[in-house]
Amino acid sequence: MSAPTSPTIGLLPLILVAVTALAAMLLDLRSKPNPRLQNSCTVIGLLLAALSVIPIQSQISASGQPFTYWSGIIAVDGMASMFTALACLSGALALIFSIDYLQTKRAYPGEYITLIPFVVLGLSLACSTKELLTFFLAFELMSLPLYAMAAWGRFDLKSSEAGFKYFINGAVSSAIMFYGISLIFGTTGSTFFDQLAINFDLVSTPRHAFVLGSLMFAGALLFKIAVAPFHFWAPDVYEGAPAPAGMFISTAPKATIIAFIMRAFWSSLAIQSMEFRLEDVWTVTFCSLALLSMTWGNIAALRQSNIKRLMAFSGIAQIGYTMLGVMTAARSTGVATMGISAAVFYITMYSFANLAAWSVIVLVEYQRGSSEISAYKGLAKSNPFLAFVLLVSLLSLAGAPPLAGFVGKFYLFRTVFLAHSGWWWVVLAALVNSVISLYYYYGILRPVYFEEPADNQAASGELQASWSVRVGLTVCLIMIAFVGLCPTLVQMGASAGAQVLSSAVLP
Repeated sequence: MSAPTSPTIGLLPLILVAVTALAAMLLDLRSKPNPRLQNSCTVIGLLLAALSVIPIQSQISASGQPFTYWSGIIAVDGMASMFTALACLSGALALIFSIDYLQTKRAYPGEYITLIPFVVLGLSLACSTKELLTFFLAFELMSLPLYAMAAWGRFDLKSSEAGFKYFINGAVSSAIMFYGISLIFGTTGSTFFDQLAINFDLVSTPRHAFVLGSLMFAGALLFKIAVAPFHFWAPDVYEGAPAPAGMFISTAPKATIIAFIMRAFWSSLAIQSMEFRLEDVWTVTFCSLALLSMTWGNIAALRQSNIKRLMAFSGIAQIGYTMLGVMTAARSTGVATMGISAAVFYITMYSFANLAAWSVIVLVEYQRGSSEISAYKGLAKSNPFLAFVLLVSLLSLAGAPPLAGFVGKFYLFRTVFLAHSGWWWVVLAALVNSVISLYYYYGILRPVYFEEPADNQAASGELQASWSVRVGLTVCLIMIAFVGLCPTLVQMGASAGAQVLSSAVLP
């Protein structure tokens, strides 16, 4: 098939996000900054970047070839387009859900608004690169603004502590990643994904260094998405960071890193030879991490009274479910497409449900001044719409039918059962963990619907949400409910998406 006819269009999303980031920064430098204007311009820019993916994907589908730039360093294919759009939408929704908080709290709103498009730019570049050093630069472009977002409440000791912990641990993980890249390069003589497998069989250097480098590289990635046992930073950071920062940190970076793991650890780092069979190594590794994350995240969440800390452990458990799809994507070509489709679908639905739940957390924190679960007493009476959003999003995260979370878990568990003969016990463990999660999600919903608000909460009046927040929440609810109520459509979309994504991931 011929190459795409308009190669320059492939960089349009990256250009739009970069221009949006610069515009947000310039608007904040005005003598009299207007946070609402800055926020609106940034949201519009991110939405335009997400929409620009549509003509790109149509050209890729027509030609059957991705857009490539700079000698193959950047490749805009189906996977890159999808996760670029998801990162832009996540950033736009996070800004929409945060605007009321930004205008109420004296927390330097311009800084928060400026940081998000820079993170999105790093995420978009990370999911488009096919070279390790370029990914490292994109990884740092994503990470540094996230550290600043965690410490955004500079006069809050908890926020400063969260930012410091996040930065120190992130710096260590970046150093480990860079050393892992050096070992991979020292073994194969290349940092391009396409060349790693070719060069691996040609060199005579000790190949164990490649395995060590790959493990170090994987560890740094798993730290960023808070997979147990690399999760220790997440509860403290989520609890200490301002709620808008915690909302974004818990969503967009996870989806992009999952996409990159599937791209890199199947097509390039799962090299097969007479000496190594890394396909089996990664399968066992990802399975162990999935079980550990699910179990530890759910059990630790049972003891939490702070909702942001609870959502941190919930996120650890949720990413454990996603790792089941990653585990299957690391198998042979016949079942890898099933794992890719299931993992991508689940992390996408998780993003919308998580954003919806965190939006309520943001509103309650700035209007009631607390992130304790006790602050949610009587929420159903003070604002039935927000209570309903919290109900639907938490039930979806728990996997209750007929919501999107149930459909996503069904596809994940079905994929593991079909792809890994004799591994039924993994599916059973995941089901048990899903049941456990119902208990602590109910612990949030019980005061919302069945308890009366405290005197100070009743005196503060009804919780308010602006029209823009209501529109964003309605979009999330439609995604959560519509996908769950249309399983046939989901199955068709998942099958078609697997073909597109596997062409980008599988060699």
